[in-house]
Amino acid sequence: MTAYVPTSHGGRGFANLWTPRLLGFLWGLQFSLINPSLPVILSDRYSASADDIGLALIIYNTSGFFFSIVLPMLADRKASYKAYMTLCSISSVLFVALTIGSPSFGLVLLWLALFGGPASIGTSLLFAYTRSAGLGESELMNVRASVSLSWVLGPPAGALIASTLGPSALLFGVCTVSLSIGVLGRSLRSLKTIPMKRGQSKRMPSHSPARMVLIMALLVGSFSCLQGANIASVSTLGIFVSDNLRIDVMWAGIALGLSAALEVPALGVLARIGDRISIGLIMLSGCVAGLIYFSGLQVVEAPLPLLALQPLNSWFCAVLGGTGLGLFQRIIPRPGLASGVYTNARRVGAVLSGLVISAGHRLSDSMSGVFLLCTVLIAVALVVIVFTLKSGAVEDGSTD
Repeated sequence: MTAYVPTSHGGRGFANLWTPRLLGFLWGLQFSLINPSLPVILSDRYSASADDIGLALIIYNTSGFFFSIVLPMLADRKASYKAYMTLCSISSVLFVALTIGSPSFGLVLLWLALFGGPASIGTSLLFAYTRSAGLGESELMNVRASVSLSWVLGPPAGALIASTLGPSALLFGVCTVSLSIGVLGRSLRSLKTIPMKRGQSKRMPSHSPARMVLIMALLVGSFSCLQGANIASVSTLGIFVSDNLRIDVMWAGIALGLSAALEVPALGVLARIGDRISIGLIMLSGCVAGLIYFSGLQVVEAPLPLLALQPLNSWFCAVLGGTGLGLFQRIIPRPGLASGVYTNARRVGAVLSGLVISAGHRLSDSMSGVFLLCTVLIAVALVVIVFTLKSGAVEDGSTD
């Protein structure tokens, strides 16, 4: 069996641990600037209608779904994560440059299809590189925390740029970040393919192709449920605060901001315990926190209890984003494929969240029905994850 590990340095002797962390922050900053602002930019520059924007987002996400599997698989095959990360940063610059110079909305759709997808998967390749460089799950959490921090700072920065300089100025900001990623990425060391030692194979259990497909299907299904619940709750919290609690929608923003801010130290805690505590136990704690959080949302009636629930949501999101990615990488032998499949589980969850919102609202004519369905989804996902771990799909123990 073959593994991708550094030949010139050990996992803990990685040349500069802060380089992947800074790259994680910059990739996250790029996404947090462009993703929420893309509809505004299209409307401002090309007078795009709601239908046009919907079509653009479909093309953007479809391209991302495709490239998040293809590019990481190619990077796995060539053990060349650094080169493909550079390709993604170049795609970002090309997308921005061509969008700025495009005379028509139709051309922007073409650039979204060709360059939008590759530009959106830099973090997947970075996580794969981090894993392949021999770093433990603790360092993976640190990189993931850097990405989360960027999402705390990025949207307010994007809003400030758009309000003062105009939405199109965000494109220049994204271009600057992408160029910085390309320059910084050159300092990462290239990896070479070497044989995996016999003792290492225990971390990546060998399965028959049919069994591996089943395990991946169960894993993607369970995490799609978790992601769907998370995205549905974020999307509807403003309506819930306004219609159910009958308070200013500002409280939804405060609650989400508090949750995002607390997610960073939560990931820091996971970085400290991730190499010493069972990954199954950590996943269990995250799912239980999610169950309590969504159950609480169904009965909360005031803003302070809503805020008091946010630490639970932060832990749920941190485990989902940090330990969840680590679980994929421990079950799927190829780091790039593992990160790509995990990323696409979130995309499937985004689609599922729309169904949850629609069906949940019909249950009770309020957002409480949405949170009830979210609770059910988490319970189902928890059962599937426990079954997957108990089936021997991964060695359920500390990694170091």
